[in-house]
Amino acid sequence: MRQVSVLAVLSLVSLIPSTSRGECRYPQPIIPGAFEYTNDFYFSASSTEGAPGEVVGVELILTIEQLHEGYLNGAGLVAAYDPTVADLLGEPIYSEEFWEFGFSPFFYELRETQGLKGFILVLPARNNFADPDPGGSIGRFIGVPINIGTVYFRLRGVPGDAFELRFLDDVLAGSLGQCLRNQLSYSEKLPPRRGKLTAYSTRHVSGLVQIVDREPIRAEPPPLPPDAKVYGEAPTNETAGARFELSGGTTTPGQIVPVDFVITSNYEFIGYLTGGTFPTEYLELRRIEVLTTPGVQLIDNQSGEFGVYATNSRRRMGAEGERVHVARLYFRVKEAARDVKEVAVSLQDLTRTYGDNVIASAPYVNRIRILRADASGGIVAATVEATPIILAQGVISLQSPTRTLRGDADFTTALDLADAVVTLNFLFLGCPTPDCPNAADFNLDGRLDITDPIATLSTLFLGAPMPGGEEPREVPCN
Repeated sequence: MRQVSVLAVLSLVSLIPSTSRGECRYPQPIIPGAFEYTNDFYFSASSTEGAPGEVVGVELILTIEQLHEGYLNGAGLVAAYDPTVADLLGEPIYSEEFWEFGFSPFFYELRETQGLKGFILVLPARNNFADPDPGGSIGRFIGVPINIGTVYFRLRGVPGDAFELRFLDDVLAGSLGQCLRNQLSYSEKLPPRRGKLTAYSTRHVSGLVQIVDREPIRAEPPPLPPDAKVYGEAPTNETAGARFELSGGTTTPGQIVPVDFVITSNYEFIGYLTGGTFPTEYLELRRIEVLTTPGVQLIDNQSGEFGVYATNSRRRMGAEGERVHVARLYFRVKEAARDVKEVAVSLQDLTRTYGDNVIASAPYVNRIRILRADASGGIVAATVEATPIILAQGVISLQSPTRTLRGDADFTTALDLADAVVTLNFLFLGCPTPDCPNAADFNLDGRLDITDPIATLSTLFLGAPMPGGEEPREVPCN
């Protein structure tokens, strides 16, 4: 299973500035085969209207009409607006459709340049875009508008004012003076995959926001998790105090057992990265359910390895000291596990390698991501290795199915008066469930009710035949 390189994503983000001031000093040259205006994609924004002081939403759309050879790494969006007419209210609210296309968006606000403000949105593509699927999973995104999400503005000015949300190239400059352009990025299919094509377009469609004379309808944007706390410096491994835990469980071979993944940290965190192993002779990992922000997942049932990488750009995933249930792993216990008492799922650092190319390899290591201020006063994401770390292994205890006599509700391997009493106490006195509910269903009707202890007593003391005849005399009791 081929995965998107986390290192590649992080290196892409590291090139994006967090502030903007000054002119473009380093224009990007157009080099055929490396940087091209392909015009086979475009960004667009919806139009809307609102009253002074009202909060309005503008939808951001990406349409890709044709893919190039190689892997689609992701998209970069550069948008600008007039700050005298509206105030940007932060990061978009991403759509469910976006999470099928991409993961872990990175959002940066830009300072005013040439009378405009703006923002950058980096959209890494999900792993199903790394290699076009013959089954066509990638096909549904080609030629169909992808709703990235909605960005919210609070309107200023007076009725009659308006502004465009425009996708501008080479106007908003970064903190180092480099030009910024809307783009799709591709890499080569085979190592070293150092970057094959950056595609540009001249077809982007602006959105128009008008201020009208009426009463405001919406005073605030939809509620969102708050931005995470910004720290003055990155924590050390020790001060981070990150604790990763895997829960355990008890089951029988052939069953599906959930293993919960929980994170606690001394710092507010916006994301995490983890890797782990499991014994393939006993377990099969069916799926990983990420309970926070969707991200990249690795499931390798041949090597017995798994990994999860999930992050927001600024939204808080866990507060300081909060124990956050971030994911759940579903394992099927194989029949070979009948010969063992327990199996363990462990967290440990993994590296997925592609030949000798370290850059293209994807590490799944136990880390958290926080926000901190950089030297220029901007806000950047910092990855902190979570060591030393408290690892609670996911120990799965196994019980082999045991057989007992039909009617043996208290699981003593004997059929007697006590079995009828146990069932009656459960039905009418609120006592615990019989130790072997399968056996308590004495008359084999698939229900546990008053007819079962009556049939038990009739067989024991009145000589009544066993319901359903002599077979089966034994039943499984897990």
